Amino acid sequence: MTTIARAEPIAELTSEPAAGRPLVGGLNHVCIEDFVEDGRYVLRVDLPGVDPETDVHVRITGDLLTVSGRRRPETHDRVHREVEYGTFSRSLRLPSGARTDEARARYDGGVLQVTVPVGGGIQAPIDVPIKLGRELRKPGNR
Repeated sequence: MTTIARAEPIAELTSEPAAGRPLVGGLNHVCIEDFVEDGRYVLRVDLPGVDPETDVHVRITGDLLTVSGRRRPETHDRVHREVEYGTFSRSLRLPSGARTDEARARYDGGVLQVTVPVGGGIQAPIDVPIKLGRELRKPGNR
């Protein structure tokens, strides 16, 4: 018997692809781009109308960079609205060799830019020798 799964196009539009789960109770979408350039990882987040001093938080835990905050609603009569208000949170893995203690963030023209220097690029794989918990004994050797 064939099982048919019902498509949920609206749920797909409002979910965060990286985490695979919806952003519950918050913004449906925060535009980001990230890349490595000139020995540094760069994350840009479009946050027009957000106060970076009170409403944006950047945290690095291990190799996970998280930008979170909220866009406060403005009080005026609206004819049309496409701007989302509420909380947001986006998390991305930093590349290997990221020097998180040298991370910097700057907000300019509605764009938050976080930069993290990265080490000498991608390292070649290495073989790690395995040590035995006890020496192997040869017959007749005590």
